[in-house]
Order: sequence, then C-alpha cells, then structure tokens
Amino acid sequence: MLAIAPPRWPYLLRAFYAQICFRVLSMEAQTAAPAFFAIFLVSSLLVRNFASGWIFIGWSGLFIGFMLSSPSCGNRRVFWGLIGLLLSHALAIPGSIIWGSGNWELTAGVVMWMAPAVLLYAGANARVFPWLTPALLVHAALIFWQGMTNWGMVGGFMVQYGNPTGLANNRNLAAGFLSIGIIYLVTTRARPLVPILLIAMLFTGSRWGLMVTCGVLVAMAIAGSISWKMIAAAVLSAVLGVVVIGVLFPDGYKVAGFDGFANAASTANADIGARLAIPHLPSILPSGVAEHPGLHNVPLRMSVESGLIAAAMWIGITVWALVRRPLSPTWWLLLTLVLLSMLDYYTWMGHLGGFWWLLVGLQHRPEKVDQGVHNMVNDHHRAQDTEDGDKQDQPEPDQGPSEPRELVLAGSHRADSST
Repeated sequence: MLAIAPPRWPYLLRAFYAQICFRVLSMEAQTAAPAFFAIFLVSSLLVRNFASGWIFIGWSGLFIGFMLSSPSCGNRRVFWGLIGLLLSHALAIPGSIIWGSGNWELTAGVVMWMAPAVLLYAGANARVFPWLTPALLVHAALIFWQGMTNWGMVGGFMVQYGNPTGLANNRNLAAGFLSIGIIYLVTTRARPLVPILLIAMLFTGSRWGLMVTCGVLVAMAIAGSISWKMIAAAVLSAVLGVVVIGVLFPDGYKVAGFDGFANAASTANADIGARLAIPHLPSILPSGVAEHPGLHNVPLRMSVESGLIAAAMWIGITVWALVRRPLSPTWWLLLTLVLLSMLDYYTWMGHLGGFWWLLVGLQHRPEKVDQGVHNMVNDHHRAQDTEDGDKQDQPEPDQGPSEPRELVLAGSHRADSST
C-alpha cells in the first residue's frame, strides 16, 4: 500500500514568495509596493512567537512597500487618532509596571509587533488583495489536507489530532483569513474560488467566522453588491462538500470540525459568555496585557489593557471609516473585520491587525483605492446583467457601456471612477 507523505508547506510558501519576487523585478515601484505589503500580511499570519523569523520577513516587506509607495497622512484627524492609539498602547508598558499587571515584557512585545502596521495606513493600496490570492489558496489546501489526515483510530473510534489551521496556528484565526478572502473574491472575476474557501472554513470548525461570512454574503446580496445566484452556488458547494466528507469518512460533520449543528448551537451561549469575560473593570489608565481566557471582544480588550480612551479612539476611527463610501468593496471588507472583532481579538493583534490599518486607510483616502478592483466588480455585474437578458453589451454609440452601473457601484467614488 502506498504511503502518502504530507506536503512540506514551507516549500509551498517559498514558491509563493519566489513568484512574488520574480514578478516584482519587472515592475515599477508604485506597482511593486502592494506585493511587499502582501508579504507583510502573510508573514504576520505565520508568526508563532516573538522569536519567529517571519516577523523580520514581514517587517522587511512592510518597510520596502512603504518606501516604494506614495505615502500620505490622509485625514489629519484620523492620522493623529491612530498615533494617539499607538501612544496609549505604548504607555501600557510603563503602566503595567507601575499600576498594572506587571507583564511588561509581553506588553512591549505586542506593542512592537503591532506598531509598524501604521505604515500600511500611510501607503494603503487596494492592489494588495490580488497578491493575497495565492496565499489564500495555499491556506485552504493545507486546511483540507490537515482536516483529512489529522485523524487516527483509537479503540475503534476516530480521534482528531488538533484542528486544521492552515498557515495559522489557531482555527479561529485561520477562519478569519478565509473570511476576508471570501468577501474580497466574491466581488471579483475570481469568484469561482469562493466555494473552495468556504468549504475550507467548515474544516476549521470556527462557528463565529462562518456566521460572520454567511451574514455578510447575505447582506451583500440584499444590497445588490452580489447576485443571489452566487449565494446559492456557495451554499450548494458547501453542502456538497459536507456530503463528500460524510461519504469518505464515517464521522462526517466531525471531520469538518463540527460534532453537529445542534451541538454547536447548544454551546454557543456559554462560549460567548466566556469570550466576553473580563478580569477586572476597565480603567482610563493603560495597565498592560492581561493574560485572561476572556477579553475576545476588541474594544473590551483595549479598555482593560490600554485604557478606555484607547478603546474609544478605536471605535471612533472604525465608525468614521464605516460611514464613508458605504457598500464599496473595501467597506464590506472592513465590516467583516469589525464583526469578527466582536468575538475574536486577533483582528487587532499582529496576526490580522494589518488588515484593519489597511482598510481604514482605503476608506479615509478614496484616491488610494485601485481602480482595477472596481473594474472587476463592474465586470462581475455586467456578466450578471448579460445572464439576466440585459442588452448592455450593445450600447448606443454616444453612451458609455457601463457608466450608470459604475455610478451605482461606486456610490461616493465618483471621483475615483473618473480617474
């Protein structure tokens, strides 16, 4: 019987980085910057501890991307709010010694890990997301492999050895990366990849990640950003994926990360309560990292660790970003990240925290949004109109083929669409 050796995922990552470097060599500086930002985001996902070499690789990509971009402070109030947010976290280092938890080493490490992400805000560019597509596919492939091989027979029962996490080290973190990828890809011509990522999310067993993703997809369909056909195709693919898993393995849902939908729902209330638990009441003074099993809500964690002022600044900046350019592709991505932040704090930590800085930068400075992303969204809707029998593919000679659609899609991007 042939033995199948597990894939050496470091080699897959090296191939991914080699592809980026090869393409970057023939690019202009402005075009290459998003590729280096993508290296930072993927490397941050791979960090296991503060001694990891991925931190150096990620920082190198971040600083190179920043130097190659056209950085801007954008809205001055937002920029100084972000600086104040970082200062609040920095004050938590001495605060942890004087009146706080005493855990100043871990606090300093977290601050140093997160602080450079402000460069993503200054050099924000939506072209980062296409560069993340190969990493998303590698991530999904590793989750599939781990989900199907991390099992063994013990006493006649199948026992799982750990949860599938792909490139990450936590199943909720793995699902969060997939969620961001799904919401991005569903608005592009690469939308056939969405069912693959959605099935991979089932393997992680992350309930909140799955709920947020499905909820945002339904909201996008109601708002007209995507078609209901896309929703139906994604649901059908997920169901077929679970059926196939059930055929190949005796414990179908369990292999996919769920013991059963009823069991998942019955334990949800207790899990939410545990995630929102706090060690003590929040304070204005930053007191440093609190190693507590709760505090999974980002504003709640900030109020306990960095003070109420820091939490208020994060909420204010996030809300300000969400009221600008609603229903745009970056708006949906930021909404997804904010919803994930309600019950998971990794969206603020270094693992996926860079996405918050990037999306805030894109929302506050629409001139930084790459027109190519919106063109792909327009192509997606033109294809839907063609399927529905519209005749937009035969415009009048004196009219643009898609100007009305672009105006609807862009909303407040009128200035962007004209450039």
